[in-house]
Amino acid sequence: MMDIKHLLQLSKKADAKLYGLTRNNILENIQFLIENSLDRLTITTLSSLTIIGTNIKLNNPIFWNTLATDILKKANKTGEHNSDTLSIIYFNYVTSYPYIPNDFFKNLEKRLVIGARFLNYRSISQTIWSFSKRKRAEESTIKTFENTSIQKLKFMNYADLGQICLGLSMYPAFGTSEEFKKELEIVVLDNMKSMDNLNLIFVGKGLVSRKIFSEEFFEYLSLKTYKDMDNLHNVSIKEIAYILAEVNKDLELPFLERMQELKIKSGLVKEEHLY
Repeated sequence: MMDIKHLLQLSKKADAKLYGLTRNNILENIQFLIENSLDRLTITTLSSLTIIGTNIKLNNPIFWNTLATDILKKANKTGEHNSDTLSIIYFNYVTSYPYIPNDFFKNLEKRLVIGARFLNYRSISQTIWSFSKRKRAEESTIKTFENTSIQKLKFMNYADLGQICLGLSMYPAFGTSEEFKKELEIVVLDNMKSMDNLNLIFVGKGLVSRKIFSEEFFEYLSLKTYKDMDNLHNVSIKEIAYILAEVNKDLELPFLERMQELKIKSGLVKEEHLY
């Protein structure tokens, strides 16, 4: 069997092929570890196993339920609640096994609220996205994270901002205060020129969902993605068109034209006028 340290290295690499391992190799090692060493595993180690489970798209109820039981048992027994670690666990359950009983999520949410002010920037954006994906967090929990994020938005990188804004577009309950929206717009304008196209789209969706119609941002989104249009996926072009339609129909037109060109090229429609 694989040494535990080597196995946990997989939590840092999405592609197990780098280690010359097959999916079955990984599953065998995880099974051996859980059957023989579960009592000795820390919550940090358990969080690494949830990352591996997500990376290999493991949809095994026994794996996820066993880890969940042990995570809560150890958290309740030792009082251990490293907030960044719990954020990772919460994210991976939302992503890979959201079918776990709601009590598990509620327990983690309470601990995340207690440690919210200690979370790093990645964990804040990750947790907000997770809450938005589930759409079941309590109002007080949402408010705590909204207030915490207001203080830390200016320190976040563009990927964290993109993840938060994607969360906003999925869940209307978060990010509704005027203070939050004002701070978000300021930080987005400061960071937009360092963003890649994907995160620009995420941010655009989030801003539109909160009716933050920043002329400077949406003009930049239009110009930047228009220049890169030949490298954009059809779905991305469609999303940009929808975003810009909410802001300025003139900005939307070039993307509608490209969508029409792609449809004609694929044979889905005959050549015709857009309007």
